[in-house]
Amino acid sequence: MLVAVAGRLRELAGPDDVVARLGGDEFLLPCPGASETALADRAGRLQVLMAQPVDVAGGAVRAGVSTGTAVGRSGDDPGAVMALADRDMYRAKSSSRVRRRSRAAAPG
Repeated sequence: MLVAVAGRLRELAGPDDVVARLGGDEFLLPCPGASETALADRAGRLQVLMAQPVDVAGGAVRAGVSTGTAVGRSGDDPGAVMALADRDMYRAKSSSRVRRRSRAAAPG
């Protein structure tokens, strides 16, 4: 599954972009010079890519994805920018859980 996720991130990345695995199931795709709008667009495209099932041992598996973005400015500490993106990702993950619980509780 991690190989498939990394492949989809490479598909999303530009020719000069770097895709890095931070550890576990967390990846980083730095986008130097990108605006908040461009980052949001790229995160949306990743959601679409990850919505496609992955073939794992002959079976289709779907993976959820939570993205976080942050725009750093000249002179910003890279670690601080990463921390902002990480907080944004956890906000997205928390929001996604609330939406799933709401749908599961809705009468159907």
